[in-house]
Amino acid sequence: YARNTVNIDSGYADVVKAKPDAVIIIGAYRAAAAFTKKAKAEKATFLMANVSFVGTSALLKELGSDAEGVIVSQVFPSPFDNSNELVKDYQQAMTAAGEKEFDYTSLEGYVSARLVVEAYRTNKAALTSRDLFRDTMNKFNSKIGGFAISFSETNHSGSTATFLTVFKGGKVVQVSKL
Repeated sequence: YARNTVNIDSGYADVVKAKPDAVIIIGAYRAAAAFTKKAKAEKATFLMANVSFVGTSALLKELGSDAEGVIVSQVFPSPFDNSNELVKDYQQAMTAAGEKEFDYTSLEGYVSARLVVEAYRTNKAALTSRDLFRDTMNKFNSKIGGFAISFSETNHSGSTATFLTVFKGGKVVQVSKL
């Protein structure tokens, strides 16, 4: 489909012709929702999946009753699982800030902020120049709330953790960690 649109009809037609068992959508939530709604309306039998970029909460809201069974991969554990040390810290920080709604996007932002704070603790000069920050981050290897994050000059992913979730009963349910 054309970027920054929800005009998915041509792409959808091409996908249906291929008779896939599964479709993985990599895009923003409105286009992903339009594609999924069309598939559900046409009673498509292929599995629908998205990557975390989609914005899990926004996709769930946009899909409404068409969300059931849709899969979304995540790069962090469930923001609702306070048995996880990272998530527990996140929820406490959110609550202290007066926020009551937890989601994957704000958890990812929380971890990013904690990462910058840890980099600063490691090298206070890291925040004074782009080069010093990059050099500090390229040596980062630590845990934030028990969640391992590491970078190097050749690896800027931070983590290889992947969690699969599925929409069930209007909620996001984590089904596995890969």
